[in-house]
Amino acid sequence: MNFGELKTAVLGYLQNTDQDLIDNLPIIVNRTQERLRTLKVPAKEKRVYQVGPEFTLPPDFEEIKEIWIQSERNPATGQYDEDYPKSILPHLRPVSWQQMTQWLELDGGGRPQYFARTRDESNNSILRVFPNGTQIDGGQWSIEMTYYQKPASVVNDSDTNVYFTEFFDLMLYGSVAEGYRWLRTEDKMAVWEEMFQGLYQDIVIAGRAKDYQGGTVTTGSPYQADAGRPAGW
Repeated sequence: MNFGELKTAVLGYLQNTDQDLIDNLPIIVNRTQERLRTLKVPAKEKRVYQVGPEFTLPPDFEEIKEIWIQSERNPATGQYDEDYPKSILPHLRPVSWQQMTQWLELDGGGRPQYFARTRDESNNSILRVFPNGTQIDGGQWSIEMTYYQKPASVVNDSDTNVYFTEFFDLMLYGSVAEGYRWLRTEDKMAVWEEMFQGLYQDIVIAGRAKDYQGGTVTTGSPYQADAGRPAGW
């Protein structure tokens, strides 16, 4: 599903083709998308890694779920081997950047235990770990992070993101509710808002279950809309 398909569905339910409404649909849809920033489910998760004491945060970074250090030493050779199964070391713990800068002056190496967030000279968001040991048990290590992505705003009809591919019904209900809010039709807005909140909670519950079962959550709507509706961290 993409932005164009959502616009068609939203206008169909609003039963309104006023040009002002059509022109404001990008704002209405992106406002709904912003409401989903609080949605922390496996489908919004991404995992990245980087070797070394500094970690540049991805452009779509929204929030850290977990961060840890992994050793990649092959005990048979004693050498770094990216194909060798990684041994997971304890998760890193967050500290303030002020505390981190004090510690860095005393850094004598060793296994990293803490991380702090700051910006580099180019104003990029980065994570820094401490201690700044370059080796663990004779091998190299990498910072591994699972984070919740912040999908880009949609502009063109072909634009899509995880909200459209995994949670189309949720975007539909929220956008119709926002549309009725824009049209100042409070009674209909309340009906769609209730549907939005109900489906949101269902997805959160399903996501928590998936966290313990593995895999990613893809939840269809428990509500039955009119015939002809497009099919639906």
